[in-house]
Amino acid sequence: MERQIESLAGRMTTATQRPADAIAGRVYTLRKRSLVPPIAILPAIFGVALLSSGMGFVASGSHMAPARASVESISPDDVQTIWEKQVKPLRGNEFHLTLDLDNTLRASDSRTDKNLWTLPLPEIAPTSAPLVFTDNDKILVSVATSIGAVYLINAQSGQVLWMQNVSDQVDVSPLQIKNSMLVVACADGKVYGLNAADGHIDYMIQTDSEITALEPVADGRGEHIYAIADKTRVMALNAMTGDLQWRRETSGVATDSPILTARNIITPTADGNSSKLWAFDANGNLSWMNTFARYTSLAATERYIAMAQGSVITLIKAETGEAVHYWQLNGTPTAIEVSEKNGQLVVKTDQGNLTSAVN
Repeated sequence: MERQIESLAGRMTTATQRPADAIAGRVYTLRKRSLVPPIAILPAIFGVALLSSGMGFVASGSHMAPARASVESISPDDVQTIWEKQVKPLRGNEFHLTLDLDNTLRASDSRTDKNLWTLPLPEIAPTSAPLVFTDNDKILVSVATSIGAVYLINAQSGQVLWMQNVSDQVDVSPLQIKNSMLVVACADGKVYGLNAADGHIDYMIQTDSEITALEPVADGRGEHIYAIADKTRVMALNAMTGDLQWRRETSGVATDSPILTARNIITPTADGNSSKLWAFDANGNLSWMNTFARYTSLAATERYIAMAQGSVITLIKAETGEAVHYWQLNGTPTAIEVSEKNGQLVVKTDQGNLTSAVN
């Protein structure tokens, strides 16, 4: 992911310069997705799947505590809208949150389309999307700007709860950890841990690297963050303190955020016409590495990885890296989603659903 490419989306500020859907597509396709395992960091975080052309992965509810509010992702469909989420509170009416080309965040009633509140913001960082999450019965949204300001906003009232300045443009969207911390990564290589209650900077670490992961991925215990530095290096950080746990080198160029599975942290890289998957255990030891034909789309559950390589879909066991099933489609899917339920794995594509029995 080249910074030059990312910055193009940030410089396009009107619909005449670039259609809104193209901006959204560029930003969210680059960012791909946030993979959160079923043992969720925040039990009520149902809708933090990103608008990445259907590439979002929503945590399964089977191991979650009952949610007090539900947040569902939908795709932006208005020419001025580059980001949108539908919110379903436990009490009160459903509403939409939208972000437009003028960096204005709005909430509107889903039934009447009445505007509930409007909040103009500084330019949103071009590689950062708003983060919507719930804290008991409160619905919150965090945004990061190109001038290094991080906001936490009450999504129901539009009230700015706090604003904190960090050192540089935020290159990685806010990541919510254990209902108490927001973590952001900046263009100057610094990673900040912000107290979610008041925005206080609990820690700042200098990685001396360009954080090129599309998004850090926290594990289900909410204790670690896995990120890509300088496109080749995997870093494991303690999410609550910022302490470096381990770092490991890969070859090629990282093409996605680390993928968290049941036993491994998997880093996809590309080298020429090949893609490699590097699987590290919780201590940073290499569990396996396997080489495949270059992929175009990737999605995962705790136990399986689905990889689109042109018109071929490959199903891979996350524990071993072994390819266990293939599907041949009529054409290359635009994106894929994967889910596992009742002993069956389902790969959703724009050409229909693919199923396979799993054990």
